[in-house]
Amino acid sequence: MDQPISVLVVSSHCCIRVVKQAMALIREGVNLLFLHQRTANIESQYMLPAFSLYENENDFALKLQMHAEQADIIHVHNMPDWMVWRAKDICPDKPVVYDVHDIPSIMAPADVLTRDELKAFVSADAYVFPSMSYELFALKTYGQAQKPSTVLYSMCTKGMFPEVDEFPRSNGIVYEGLISVPETRPAGVARLEYGDFRGFVENLCMKHKIPFHIYAGSNSWWPYYQHTGVCIHPSTPYFDLLRELTRYEWAYVGPAKPCEQWNMAMPNKFFESIAAGVPILTCGAAEVAEWVAKYKIGVVLDSPEDIPKVYADKDLQRKCRESVLRHRFQFCMEAQIRQLIDLYHKVLRRDGYSEVRPSSQD
Repeated sequence: MDQPISVLVVSSHCCIRVVKQAMALIREGVNLLFLHQRTANIESQYMLPAFSLYENENDFALKLQMHAEQADIIHVHNMPDWMVWRAKDICPDKPVVYDVHDIPSIMAPADVLTRDELKAFVSADAYVFPSMSYELFALKTYGQAQKPSTVLYSMCTKGMFPEVDEFPRSNGIVYEGLISVPETRPAGVARLEYGDFRGFVENLCMKHKIPFHIYAGSNSWWPYYQHTGVCIHPSTPYFDLLRELTRYEWAYVGPAKPCEQWNMAMPNKFFESIAAGVPILTCGAAEVAEWVAKYKIGVVLDSPEDIPKVYADKDLQRKCRESVLRHRFQFCMEAQIRQLIDLYHKVLRRDGYSEVRPSSQD
């Protein structure tokens, strides 16, 4: 029987990907302690067995050193990336696993924020990626293929899956997650053009009279979207959101405008839509499209202009929904969590893994 592993889980805002992994790891007998600044989904913090909060970089260093004494492994979730190499500098004898939620050099021009990104990849002992595309890009770009890595998709746990027939059904398409207004972004900050859905939803809602619902992470964008005809819902607690998603005919999973990051992503919203039993409309999201086509759980669009035609086909919607309901419990965190535990054993050299530890210094 495997010796129990103790892991210090480090993040900035303890997002839902962190929580999804944690719930599955706990059920597998892994001991977890958390260190973060805040919990993105406040209701989730009561699901964490033990956590400590840090205020700034100095406080981070002190608390990491203190709590790492209780851990076999430090598992760091980005962003930011500085936490990864700082963890290795502070605790050089502890294996550091780098969970690469986002890669800044994909999100922004190549000369932006790459110093911490490079140091994070060099200093970490192993990697966890949310998509195959991210893994291929990162290992090719940073030349760390000799270190162990795994792809762990941001699937919901079985306990998060909502009852699909609890709420009355509603017409329309739903999108949950980031929306943006690029012109309001400060100078020097990524404009997030891919999240500007104003023209996208105005075309569907005003021209084609297709109901479109947005559950955004922030309420601050409402005034900029009022003229579009879209229904923007207030920021909703996570487990209520999953239940709300079950109402809709389709979920849109993709960018408003072409974006390389989206082509490589397998976002939380994809797996949350599946958990809620909602078929997917996707465009401009290559890896998502592969899954949609393989499992027939939605429609891969050549262009957002194809949405009205697809939306009018109720028989197609019914078939795609049936396929989602048939497959959805395959796509749960419990089905893949052993991959992460196996990675932990590799960095602990419990199966003969020979540790490679380059310097994290410039």
